[in-house]
Amino acid sequence: MAIHLHLVRHCQTAWNVEGRFLGCTDLPLTEDGYAQAATLVPAFARIPLVAIYASDLLRAVATAAPIAEAHGLPVQTDPRLREMHQGDLEGFTGTEVRPRYADFFAAWEADPADVVVPGGESLRQTLVRASSAVQEIAAIHARDSEPHILIVSHGLTLQAIIGEAIGLDLRYALRLRPQHGSVSTLLLPGANGSPRHPILTRLNDRNHLDGV
Repeated sequence: MAIHLHLVRHCQTAWNVEGRFLGCTDLPLTEDGYAQAATLVPAFARIPLVAIYASDLLRAVATAAPIAEAHGLPVQTDPRLREMHQGDLEGFTGTEVRPRYADFFAAWEADPADVVVPGGESLRQTLVRASSAVQEIAAIHARDSEPHILIVSHGLTLQAIIGEAIGLDLRYALRLRPQHGSVSTLLLPGANGSPRHPILTRLNDRNHLDGV
């Protein structure tokens, strides 16, 4: 009765290529990003998805859309699945903003869990909202028989979600690093309480992206 939760990080955008803080800025995928999203269709072809959820940002919806079309399912959007709001950093590279926000970066590197991005939010605030979405989604499908659910979200958000699921202190969640277009899978307890704890069965799987 386990819930199979497949977590996909959105595919490539221009700011990802340029190394800019993206956060909640709403950018589309690049051509390569759309090509990456297309490879997810065969990757999920044999997985009996019952529902597809995504952040409401363009890059997440565009990543989910080809899979949804192939499975005849809607993409259900939820703003709680957005990336961590990176406030005043968004649109800039690290080189451009590090001198201006030296204190923030020093605090972030010491312990990223609770330091708030100037004009944005903290990693813990991100986890609280995203985790509430995941819990609601799991509850909706808890009584289904071995349901497979897809969530398309963002790098920092997924790091926090996965870290919490496997019992990592939030300060260490950034040691998990799902890349663009990657798939990670968690088994969550179903209605019968099995498994007893969340189990990470796949992390940062990008085999489908070979040659893209």
